[in-house]
Amino acid sequence: MKKFKSSSSGSQRKNLAITAAAMKLLFDTERDSNMMKWKDEGANSLFLFHINEYNHLPDGIELECINRTKKIKGVDYIDLDTRAGYIAYGVRNIATHKHKDLLLLFLLKKDYV
Repeated sequence: MKKFKSSSSGSQRKNLAITAAAMKLLFDTERDSNMMKWKDEGANSLFLFHINEYNHLPDGIELECINRTKKIKGVDYIDLDTRAGYIAYGVRNIATHKHKDLLLLFLLKKDYV
């Protein structure tokens, strides 16, 4: 296991915590609890979060609702009402998203767990 020097930045430690949470989610949840494409809009498709995934998202991440309004997790009220386990919020452009490592783990979980 790699150890960081005491001078490592807080963002490195935060990224490690996010990765650890994602790995726990990857191996500890049901196979069908992965992100779901809302509408096929090519690379700009909105992917909705399963409630299990939402609980592992970091505060400060911007989420988009199916009605195209945007909210910030940890700041704004986000309705966690679910349909088949999914909330009405997600993200677009996963491959270029700030949290792409975490989001790609959510997507890969379906195929490898």
